[in-house]
Order: sequence, then structure tokens, then C-alpha cells
Amino acid sequence: MRSQGSKPSGFRRVVATCASIALAASLPLLGSAGAHANDDTENLRESLLSSYDPGLYIVELTDQPIATYEGGVENFNGTADQDGLVDFESPEALAYGGHLEEVQEEVADEADVQINTQLTGTLNGFVADLSSEQAVELALDPRVARITPNEIVQPQAVPATEYLELEEAFANEQVGGWDNAGEGVVVGVLDTGIAPENPFFDGEELGTTPGDGAYLDGDTIVFPKGNGDTFTGFCQTGEQFTAADCNDKLIGARYYLEGFGEDRLYGNEDYKLDVVSPRDMNGHGSHTASTSAGNSDVEITTVGGAELGTMSGVAPEARISAYKVCWDGPYPETTEDDGCATSDLVQAIEQATLDGVDVINFSIGGGAATTVWAPVDQAFFGASAAGVFVSASAGNAGPGSSTADHASPWYATVAAATVPNFEGRVTLENGEAFNGASATLIGVDDVVGELVYAGDIGLEGADNPELCLPGTLDPELAEGKIVLCDRGENPRVEKSEVASEAGAIGMVMVNPTTDSLDLDDHSIPSVHVQDTYRDALLAAASNGEEVTLSEVAIGDSEAVAPQVAGFSSRGPMEASGADVLKPDFAAPGVGIIAAGGNYDHEDPTFVFMSGTSMAAPHAAGLGAAYLGAYPDASPAETQSVLTTTATDTYNDDASANTDVFAQGAGMVQPTDMFSPGFFFDATSDDYIDYLIGTGEVSVEGREGIDPSDLNLATIGIGSLVQEQTITRTATAVNPGTYTVDVTAPAGVDVVVEPSTLSFGAAGEEQTFTVTFTVQDGAEIDEWLQGRLVWSDGEHDVRQPIAVRALTVESAERIESDRTWDVVPMEVQAGASGDLELSEFGLHEMRTGWDGVPDEPGSEGETEDGDYWTWLTEDDVNGPGLWYEALMFEEDPQVFIAQTSSSDANSDYDLLVAQFDILGQLTGVWQSGNEGSDEYIEILDPEPGYYVMLVTDYLGEYEADLTAQMVMVGAGGEGDLNVTVADNGSSAGNASTDDWTGPVDPGTLEAQVSWQGLEPDTRYYGAVVADLGGGSATTIVYVDTAQQTPEAVLNPISDQTIETGDGIEDVTPSMTDETGSAEITVEGLPDGVVFEDGVISGTPAEAGTYTVTVSALHELGFESTETFTITVSDDPVPTEDPDPTEDPTGDPDPTAPEPTDSGDGGDGDLPQTGVDVALWLLLLAAGLALVGSGTLVARKRRS
Repeated sequence: MRSQGSKPSGFRRVVATCASIALAASLPLLGSAGAHANDDTENLRESLLSSYDPGLYIVELTDQPIATYEGGVENFNGTADQDGLVDFESPEALAYGGHLEEVQEEVADEADVQINTQLTGTLNGFVADLSSEQAVELALDPRVARITPNEIVQPQAVPATEYLELEEAFANEQVGGWDNAGEGVVVGVLDTGIAPENPFFDGEELGTTPGDGAYLDGDTIVFPKGNGDTFTGFCQTGEQFTAADCNDKLIGARYYLEGFGEDRLYGNEDYKLDVVSPRDMNGHGSHTASTSAGNSDVEITTVGGAELGTMSGVAPEARISAYKVCWDGPYPETTEDDGCATSDLVQAIEQATLDGVDVINFSIGGGAATTVWAPVDQAFFGASAAGVFVSASAGNAGPGSSTADHASPWYATVAAATVPNFEGRVTLENGEAFNGASATLIGVDDVVGELVYAGDIGLEGADNPELCLPGTLDPELAEGKIVLCDRGENPRVEKSEVASEAGAIGMVMVNPTTDSLDLDDHSIPSVHVQDTYRDALLAAASNGEEVTLSEVAIGDSEAVAPQVAGFSSRGPMEASGADVLKPDFAAPGVGIIAAGGNYDHEDPTFVFMSGTSMAAPHAAGLGAAYLGAYPDASPAETQSVLTTTATDTYNDDASANTDVFAQGAGMVQPTDMFSPGFFFDATSDDYIDYLIGTGEVSVEGREGIDPSDLNLATIGIGSLVQEQTITRTATAVNPGTYTVDVTAPAGVDVVVEPSTLSFGAAGEEQTFTVTFTVQDGAEIDEWLQGRLVWSDGEHDVRQPIAVRALTVESAERIESDRTWDVVPMEVQAGASGDLELSEFGLHEMRTGWDGVPDEPGSEGETEDGDYWTWLTEDDVNGPGLWYEALMFEEDPQVFIAQTSSSDANSDYDLLVAQFDILGQLTGVWQSGNEGSDEYIEILDPEPGYYVMLVTDYLGEYEADLTAQMVMVGAGGEGDLNVTVADNGSSAGNASTDDWTGPVDPGTLEAQVSWQGLEPDTRYYGAVVADLGGGSATTIVYVDTAQQTPEAVLNPISDQTIETGDGIEDVTPSMTDETGSAEITVEGLPDGVVFEDGVISGTPAEAGTYTVTVSALHELGFESTETFTITVSDDPVPTEDPDPTEDPTGDPDPTAPEPTDSGDGGDGDLPQTGVDVALWLLLLAAGLALVGSGTLVARKRRS
């Protein structure tokens, strides 16, 4: 039996963007056919069911996890303390977590699902192996927010710490020196594991006595943290890993293999390269862990034997807890069999948060981010709410735009940049020399030999010998030579191995096209050079020239640094509206040497790696150092100080690189981050409001914010039409008066109010606004960049800006309940040009059901011939309403499905599945708010079959239900029309032709009208505005009530005046002020005019004048009113009081009763003794004698 309480105020995805099932696999799907379905329905359901592959899934429930639960579920208090932080061991957290587990088990049991892992801390859900039928059943359970198939993603893979000047940066009272950086802080590393023998991870053996350091409490490793909280870790044993491998430095080690699967470690082989334990066989995890928090003063010797001196992690005093989530497949020649499963990732994120880490390094990613609310993003949201700072790699898919991963604002996304590093030089016979990356010439004598091109010394029949592929070089031609190899296809280090095996004494590797220069531990002395030197090197090889390979001292380097690496993924992030700028900043990520992997009891290794994977742990280490100095700093504060103190990187020509989508705010600057001036804070509540604003989630009773108003250090506006004002609140670290310097985006005016911020003390807050106005000539539909720099003369606070100016924007929605109406609509034009406004619809909604639910198993057809059935408990989809229709309109603009109920206590939920004409599933959408008003909107829909599945969250199926859908395209009812009066449209134009006219930037006042709709009917339409290649769509929704009476003229009273007097002003008006009408007046006496909508003036001559007022409403309604103006030469008598009337207003009881003439109407004879013949004469003239003889104008109405 399902729980029957009120729906919790959890996050509910309202409208899910649809791409294809492969990309939208995180969305729920439907199931198999009901018992009485027709053949088409049977085919649709079978197609849908077959689309959901059996396998491992993450099942997310609607209730909030512990980390973000604010209350709302009966009998369970919110989990955060008064400071907004969560103690996962508090009674409230334990009680609520137990409740979540019970609901998860209840949901799983009903679907006959065996839970593998339960998650309650940072994400509310469970991991389970599901059949297609089980996946469908869970997806349709209203307690389930969505189910996501397990996916496999990949690690992203002078010493940088010296370049960052950490010794100087940490020589302050907050940190107390580099050796103390990160004291009291725990860094969680989610990666390929850890090699505990490496000296970067040396530590004292764990004892059992509590103290300042870590100690054992049974199997639990306890570490008192600097912020007063406690870390509780665990050293999970396994292959080549024992509990003794943990120590006072490495205070936690766990692994997660369920999602990846142990069978994948073997593939089709009977061996594996990886081990089932936290041990790192790959080296990636040890590299990132040692970079962020490795010990200080570690002696480094490369695999090739080069001694590089001593090195340190960024925060050497921080502790490390390793979470192995990424695994190597059995084939070393490829990385396609390696990876990290999303179901393992969310488990590890939750466990790291529960353990009590302060920082998480996440050097893992997939492709370009498409959402800010994927399962991993949600887990990190929970971690952030619990106070964890997260540093994530941007990805290695650069330099193309919009390639970056990790789009959410509650973690830092880090780009990779170069630093001055080890170099070698290739010198030709003519003295020409080319510098490149080299780690194998350190301390080595010059290597001199003849240069030969690998493409010229290949074995007969070998393919692509120029790439130095295995088995392609002729040893007789390579012996004693320096071989020139082209980069590409095979691993870089393999090229030197191939050359060495063929007898070469050195190698020069050249980029065929511009690419990164990488430090690798080659088998023979080697230099990696850029493509610009390739022609000269090929010529030298062709001539048989002798070349020299030599070491370049770091001080003699000609390299420009830092530069954003070519491989570093770029923004802008198109996910969720593109209002959050990513990456946040850059850090060293090219040619980084750190710990590598090794087998148990083998010597530790040190390896060079390049990638944003190497950049993220630099930021994680800096975050740990900051939290060591400021233990109570929030994740947002930590992210902000790294952002606002960053500075520009360089281009190849040494000019400043200001591209926010490449470098973010710039290269991190540790020397400034501990005195940042001020920072921008944000809480989980702020992030929730942001999510609501993006439409990613809905929370009952909350409006959300414009996503651009999220209080970030960066300022992004994904859709800027004409003008927008954003707000930021700054919190002081260093009191003072800061004045802003504005670098405005080209073609955009920027005004900051106030332009000066004064802080009297640390912690004080000041709020300012920034208004952006698009100017004539601004590039449209392009990102425009700038920045704000606040300075008090000592501290600089930098805020990158990026805005995208769009051509047009209009209201999202127009609503009405009238059968005819005229509704104003503003259109914002961001550029000059021809604006086209096109109408689509109105289309009456097709009704699949209207009433109380029918018996399960019943079925039928609607008035439109569409199929419906009430599913039974035995149906995979059931119970619930299944309503399907073939939807096709010319030029379709939008598809809409909605539900409603008159029962305020009901709670129906809606799911829509879309199939193409051939019956192939193409998309699924879900809406599950509290109550029964559900709504799904799909822009630019494809024709095909659409299925509505409506389920009752309460499981009762007793409340009435209205379920409807519609596709809006060309044509329709009601003469939907849009006009722009200022551009020449005339009233009364009921044409449905599109409107086109020239516009300048600004606000255009348009109006949308319709008429002739049926009462008690729901209609949808759309108005599409097109300008300069951009477009905006306004949805028109009309839910008619009773018939709306036509707008006609109000009656106008007759007037009688004396010659020389002016008439009483008359303002003709309509019975309904909606819309406009063209009013004309005829028959006015001389001296009286109709101007500005008013009839006024003084008649020139006596007489009786019949005035006709005509109105033509813009919707075509016509009406006429007449009245008379009588102008008399004689004084107009004043009406005497009735002598029979009491001055008090009460009738005189002695007065005689009036006599009825018998005609019962306006022809009653006056009781004053007036001659009847005279009265009849006056009546014929349109006048009546009343009372003592006063003449009163009588109107005539046509």
C-alpha cells in the first residue's frame, strides 16, 4: 500500500528537455499495453517498453535528501541547524534518513525490486538492477522523481606549486606557512584510487588514543577537524590493500565497483589490470590526491631516472580520504574500456559528505553539460549544502566552444593553463633553434645525431610510419639517429619506445597542427615541439642534417605563460539558460608531475600528466588552504575568493587573454586570495531559488529568481533584450571603500549603482545593482564580454561579465477567460529591423477525460476519435489514465498537455510520451506538482502519437479529473490576430494575416485579439515574434466561461439648454472597455464639436438637433446611439417641487392618488390638466410635458 500523506515539498522536475532516448535516458518511461488496448496502442506501448533496457539504474525519489531537507513531512523536523549546516548524526537527520529509507524500500517492494544501495544524505534514492518492466513501473510511481541509467564517464586527465608562489602566498598569519596549509582540513578525492606507498602520502601509524591527529576507534578512523567537527573514515581492504595502508595522512580509503561492474575489469579476457580495492593502478587518482594535499618536500625522480628535486602538494597539512570510483579495463592500449559509473559516483559523493570531508576533488567528466541538475550535480548540491567545497575539472574537449562539463553554480569548474616548465631545445646545423616540452633532458648531456623523418624510414609495407607506430620503423635506418615523429593516433610515450627499440638515440615529436605541448617521461631524450617548426624540421631531415637536443634552463625559457591549454574545454554553458559563466577560473594543468600508481610493495612512481584533471586538484588544494585559515567559510565564499582574485592569462603573442569562456576569471592567484577585499556568498536556499528560476525544479509556494540574480562573483545574462538589471550582495573581508571600474561589453552600456561600496568591518554586507542596456550597433546573438574591478587601492575584486544580446523577447504567456478579448502584449526589440508577428491557433484542446475516474479496465473513444483506457493494477503502467492521440498540425509551434481537478485535495500527476509516425519513442516529459494542476509544454513539436498517462499520487482515484492536450499550428478558431497600432494597423482589423513592420530597439506595444469562441471551452494559440534571425514565442491560453457580451455604446441622455449656454460634455463610452473602437458623431449643431473623444461646445442657434453616435469596435462589433440637443430661446423653466411631496421626502398622506391612463407605458398622461392634443403634438416632436411643464430630452435608440 502506498503512503497516503500530503506530497512533500521536494524538488519536482516540471518540464524535461527532450533530445533522444539515448540522451534523455534519465527521464522516466512508460510500460506495456493494457488488457483492452487497440492494436495501435499495443504497438506504442511495446515500442516504449523496448526502449528501456534492463540494467543498473539510479532511482531518485521526490523527497529532499537529508542535506537539503527544510521540513514539511509530518513528524520530521528540518535537518539543518541554526547556522544552516547539517549534522548527519543529529537525531533529526537520523530520523528523517530512516524515513527516507522506509519509503525507498516501500517503493522498491511494490515493484519487486531488490535495492543494491540506498542513498539519503546528498541524494534521495537507491541503486538497483532493473528489468524493463521494473524500470517502467518505477518511472510511473509518483513518489519517484526520475530514474537514470548507469553511465560510464572518464577521468580527465618550474613545478606548478612553485609558479603559484605558494611559499610566499601561505606566509601569512592566517595559514602560518606552506607546511601548515590545509591544517585541520580533509580533502576527499574521487578518482582511480591511491598508491599508499608514495611518500606524498606518508604518515604516522594510527593509534587508538584520541589527540590532535587521526586515531582508530575500532575500524573507524577519527580525525578532529579544524572547524570543530569530526571526520570519520574507513580503510576498506581488498586486493593489495590492507587496513595498515591508512595512516595519519591517508585517513580514509574506499572503493565503489557495483556500477562499473567487476566483469568489466576482465572484459573478454581471463586477466585484469586493475585490482578490487582502493589501490591505484592507473596513477590518475594518486596524481590528483598528491597535487591537492600531498606531503611537503618529497624527493622526485622520474621513471626515466631524472632527479627533479623536492616538491609538495598545494595543501600539505591537509588529510586525504580516497574514494576509488574509476577503473581500468583489461586493454592497456585503449582507454575506452576504462571509466567511472555514475551510480558509483553518487554513492561516493554521499559517503564522502557523510564521512565529513571539507573539500572534494572531482577530476572526472563526460561531454558538454546539458543540464545543471544531473544526478551527480544533485549529489554535489547536497554536499555543498553540507558545507563541502567541490572542485571539478572542465573537461579536455577544447578548444571548441560550449564543450565544458560541470555547469552547476554550487561547485567550481576549473580550466587548465600552462606554467613555465621543463623544456628542451632542438638546434639545427644553421643555428636555428626551437624550444619544446622535455622532461628527459634534465641533467643529461646534449644529444647530437642525424635527424631522420619517421615517414622516410618505415619498413616496407608499414602503414603510417610517420606516427612511429609499433613495428613500423626500419632499425637499419633508425640506428644511432634522432627520429622525427608526428603526433597523433598512438600514445606519445609509445612513439619514443618505438624509436628506441629501432635503435634511435633521441626523438623529436612535432604537432601536425597546433596543439598542446606535453611533458612525458619518454624512453629516450625527446623534445615535443609545435607545428610552426614542422616544415623546417622536415627540411633538415630531408637534407640529412645533424641536430642537437639540449636542456633549457627554466630561466631561459621563451614560453609565454600562463596560457589556457588548447585541450581545456570552453564555455559558454548552454545548460539551463546559460546564465552561469563557466569555467570559473584556471589553474596549472599542463606538464604536472606528481604521484603515480604502483603495485603493492613496488617502488612509488612519479609521473607527468596534463589535463583539466590536473588543474582541479590545484584549486581543491587552495580551497583546503583557505578553509584551514577560515574554517567557517562557506563553499560559495571559497569559490568566490578564488574567482575574484584570479588574473588574466596570456595569448601566444603575450597579449592578455580576457576570454571568460576559456579562462573563466583567469589564473588563480594564491598570494591574493587570503585578502580578497570582499566576496559573494550563496546558500542552498539561494541555489534552490536559482533552480526554480531556470525551470529545472518547482517548489510549492516559491517563485524563484531570475537566474542571472544568483549571487555569484561572475555576471552572466544568457538572454539580454534591450535592458536588464541584476543584483549582487558583497560581504567584506577587508574593510574599506571600494570604487568600481567598468569595462563594458562592446555595444552595451553598463551602469553600477552605487559605484562605491564602503565597509566598516569584516562581515558587513553591501548590495549593488548593475544595469545592462544594449546600444545601437551591438552584435546580436553573440556573447559580449567585459568586467567590473572594485578597488580600495590595496585589494582588487574582479568580476567577469558575459552577456548575450538577443533580437527579440516577448511575454511568455497570455491568459483570458473571455470568448472575445483584446489583450496587450509587449515585445522587446533588441535591434533595428523588420519585426514579424505571426499568429497560430486558437485550437480547442482535445479532452481525453472529464469527470471522476472510470472502472479500471474500461476503455473508449473521445469525441475526436482518440483512445483512452483506465489501466488496472496489473498493467505495467497502471493504475491510471492512458490517453493517446495522433497529433498533426501544419507548421506546429507548441504541444501542451495539462490536467486539473475541482477537488483541491486531489493530487494527480502527469507524464507525456511522444512517438513518431512510425511508433518510435522520441521523448518523455513529466510534471508532478502538489495538487492536480499539471502542465507540460513542448516547443517545436514533431507530429506523431502523444500519450498522456495520469496517475493519482494519493492512490485513491476518486477525485474528478480533466485531462487535455493540444498541438498549436497554423489556422484555428477565433480569428486570432495581433496588431501594432503605432505602426499603422487600424481598428476593426480582424484579419489573421501576420503583421510585419520596421522597429528600432525598444518596447513595442502590441495587442492580441480573438472573437467568436465557444463558452466553457479551453483553447491554446501562440504568437511568434521574429526579428533578425531571433525569435520568441508567446503562448495564448483561453479558458472561456460564459459568453462574453459584445461591446456596444452606452446610452446617452438628451439635453435641453438655453441659447448661449454650453452643453454638458458627453464622452461616448462602450459597455466593455476591452479593446478599442472607432467612434464617429453626426448631426451636431454648429458650435458643438467632437474632439479627443468628447462632445462639447455651445450651440450657435436655437433648435432641436438629433445626434447620431456610431462605434466600430476593432473586433467588428457595430452599435449606434442617438440623442437630442434642444436649444430654446425661452428660459428653460426650473422644475417646481411637487406640492404633494413632503419636504422631508415622504409622500403627503393627504395628496390624491395619481390616475393611471391605462396604457401602462411612457405615454401616461400627465396629471396637470395639460391639453391632451398639445401633449400628443409634443410627443410627436419627441418631447413630453412633465410635472409643471419642464421639457426633458428623450433619447432614441436604434
